Amino acid sequence: MRRHIADRREQAVRRAAAVEGRRPLNPRNVRPRRRANSAQDVVPVLAPLAPVGPLVPQPLQQLEPPHAAPQVAVLPLQVPADLAAVPVPVLVPVAAGAAGARVPRGEPWGRGRFVLAKAYRWGQLQSVTVTCLLHAQGERCNNNLNLGVELTEADCLSRIKEWCVRGFAIPDGIGARHVHMASNPRRYVGAQIRSHAELEMLANA
Repeated sequence: MRRHIADRREQAVRRAAAVEGRRPLNPRNVRPRRRANSAQDVVPVLAPLAPVGPLVPQPLQQLEPPHAAPQVAVLPLQVPADLAAVPVPVLVPVAAGAAGARVPRGEPWGRGRFVLAKAYRWGQLQSVTVTCLLHAQGERCNNNLNLGVELTEADCLSRIKEWCVRGFAIPDGIGARHVHMASNPRRYVGAQIRSHAELEMLANA
């Protein structure tokens, strides 16, 4: 029934358009006109605002001062009589080998032409080091010998002093330091090492 009414309405629109000589419009796309004085055309009227007087600044609120911290009386330190008599300990240097680090100890030998040093670690002698000052070219040579498992402290000292005395036989000049340092005291044969008295006599000559 509704479809029949819509078809009849569309046919009437087409006939009217044909009489007027214009292109017929689709009645489905034609928006209906609003009635005059509808509810959408009514503009609300706002009430007038009440007059506002001048702004008066308000006084700032007084803040209470912070509470002061209570004062604590400082009493003098009183040392007991038994502790006052204890003497202040005196710092003494650490002995060689007392700490874990290697601590060399230098000792001049041979009228100051050599400096012997012993390196300790954890209280045990590790090596003997010597610095040679024989060469006049300003070249300072040195050598060291580790004890290991086959040498004792006396053996190391004897071999190091033998190395020092052999430096007197090297002619002074350029390259004398390299020749002296090329000699390895660990490879000395026992029969080639002089006695303690002979080494002291040659070094102090």
